[in-house]
Amino acid sequence: MVTALIVNNKLFLDLFKEKFHEKIDIIGNEFSKAASLALLLNRKEILYKRAEATLKDKDIVGVKVYDEKGVEIISSGGTSSYKKSYPLVVRQLSTESFFDEEKIKNFGSVEIFYTRENIKNLMLKILLLSIFISFVIMITAFLFAYMVLNKTFINPLLFWRENLENEDKLLAFIKKQKNIMAPEIEDIYNVYTSMLHRLKENYQKIVQQKSLAEIGKFSLTIAHEIKNPLGIIKGAIDILKKDTIEPKVKREMISYIEEEVVRIDKLVRGFLSMSKNVNVTLKEENIKILLDKIVDKSKINFNNINFQVDADDFNVNTDAEVLSHILENLIKNSVEADSQTIKITARNYNSIFKIDLTDDGKGIKIEDCEKIFEPFYTTKREGSGLGLTFVAKAVYQLDGKINVSPADNGGTTFILEFNI
Repeated sequence: MVTALIVNNKLFLDLFKEKFHEKIDIIGNEFSKAASLALLLNRKEILYKRAEATLKDKDIVGVKVYDEKGVEIISSGGTSSYKKSYPLVVRQLSTESFFDEEKIKNFGSVEIFYTRENIKNLMLKILLLSIFISFVIMITAFLFAYMVLNKTFINPLLFWRENLENEDKLLAFIKKQKNIMAPEIEDIYNVYTSMLHRLKENYQKIVQQKSLAEIGKFSLTIAHEIKNPLGIIKGAIDILKKDTIEPKVKREMISYIEEEVVRIDKLVRGFLSMSKNVNVTLKEENIKILLDKIVDKSKINFNNINFQVDADDFNVNTDAEVLSHILENLIKNSVEADSQTIKITARNYNSIFKIDLTDDGKGIKIEDCEKIFEPFYTTKREGSGLGLTFVAKAVYQLDGKINVSPADNGGTTFILEFNI
């Protein structure tokens, strides 16, 4: 487009220069005719008046008239580097032959001196004006093209990016913009929404299948966990039914039944805790003060444990009760792993804060780190496998993350990350 405008401007300027020289030729030819007539009539005053009239043109700076011998007859005005010469001729009819013939007699010449400054200035103005007009046309064309592209391509793509997973919004947008949207974009939209619809259907099927699998797994685990205590209870009852049972054996059987009932009750409470959602109420808390309170309470139950707290002094938005419950469960877990020292550190990393709890207990194998938060998975002889599962659920309720890894001292480190 720019090249076309440049070529058009050049052609226009060339045409303008050509017209300018045609104008000079017309003035020169008219003056030569007038000069020829004045010389034929021997009227120099006519010649001077014609010269003055010619010099009134702003582009003509001077004129000179010569006879056939090249002698200057008149000179008016100045001279310039630009000039053109025109002959002074008279057409005569010859009567010397049978047929009349026209003869052209040259009896002098005229020189027209002209300047190109005016035409240069005018051409410069025209050039600048044409460049400005071309620029305006280009900007207008660009803006128009941008508006068209914006409506047909850019806006649909931006809307698509912002609503990638919202099939309803995408379909509504296609329907609304159908008349102005580019056909290619509409085709892509249709293909994408169709694919998104199929993905949602497949995802729902996968979720349903996964849920059924989890329910089956959970049911088997519950059956396995409750089967053992029920078996012990049934065996104890069978023994109690005997008529010849010693008092000592009777007391033992009753004790077994009570222990297994407590065990079942503990499992049921764990199931209920997992099924309930933790009520989270975020409030600004000072992390150093909160950790000191948690440790002070833990010292009452575990006075033989060496607690160490290394916390930065900063405020966070959290639920103090839920966070306390999380850390108290982790402390209890460490104590049950025969820990003597438990160290808690808290650090502020601008957008997040981390709490590390490290003990010097029995430790955990690397292969068990990925399974330790699964329901009923435990390495303890009398553990239910639900404590750390509940901890993980509470951490997620606070929009946090929890990880576990073997500590350098042979114990275990639990790493908690939360948004500030």
